[in-house]
Amino acid sequence: MIAFDFLYDPRVALIERIRAWRVSATLTSAAIALLTVAVVVTAAWFIERQKLSGALSEAAALRVQYGALRERLVRERLEAGEVADLGALDGDLRDIAASGGRVRDRLASLAGALPVDVWLVSINDDGTRLSLVGRATSLSGVARAMARLAGSRFGTVSLDGVARIERPGHAILEFSAAVDGG
Repeated sequence: MIAFDFLYDPRVALIERIRAWRVSATLTSAAIALLTVAVVVTAAWFIERQKLSGALSEAAALRVQYGALRERLVRERLEAGEVADLGALDGDLRDIAASGGRVRDRLASLAGALPVDVWLVSINDDGTRLSLVGRATSLSGVARAMARLAGSRFGTVSLDGVARIERPGHAILEFSAAVDGG
């Protein structure tokens, strides 16, 4: 006799075939072991990925901090060098002030003629010509200094050159001038 199922549903038939399928205990144990290994490896990979991400972000933060500290070190070295230069210049000026005479009076009047935003870093007097190297915060400061020196009793003033010097945080101008006569 032949039976025919009029209410045949392929999904139900699939489920019935899966239920009828039996897996051996060895294969079941192997599948469970494989699944456990896959879960453990995936978890370990995820944990290591998180550690790597944290280490990379910490390294980036340390690179930024290193860059800032490096800039600060360069700035501190420049400032220390400037302080040493100013100390040496101060010693030279104290020697000049203690020496008395024409050179001291000439330098004192020269310093009094300079605007507030202009300062001298080098003075060389060969007896007939006074060579100056100074610094200013702006070009107008250099112009005011030249105008004041030219209008004073120092003699003929000539500007030899102006150059821009980059400093951390700002730029300043360095100029050289000569004063003849006096």
